[in-house]
Amino acid sequence: MRFPAGTILVSPRGVAHRPGCLHQSESEVKAPQWGWITDPDPQLWRRLGEGSPARATHGNTERVATRRCQSCDT
Repeated sequence: MRFPAGTILVSPRGVAHRPGCLHQSESEVKAPQWGWITDPDPQLWRRLGEGSPARATHGNTERVATRRCQSCDT
């Protein structure tokens, strides 16, 4: 599955990733294991790093991101 730019992927461990993350393959990102947030608020990524969780809006909507992937953060 290809995700639009800006999408935030939510792993089963609650880690937020960006599409194209070097240690995640987009082909592995699918429900019910993963959730994702399409067209998020532009400040959401920054807030995730400040301890503000975000719930997935698509895929597995029970997934909640509580922190950012360090690889995606660079």
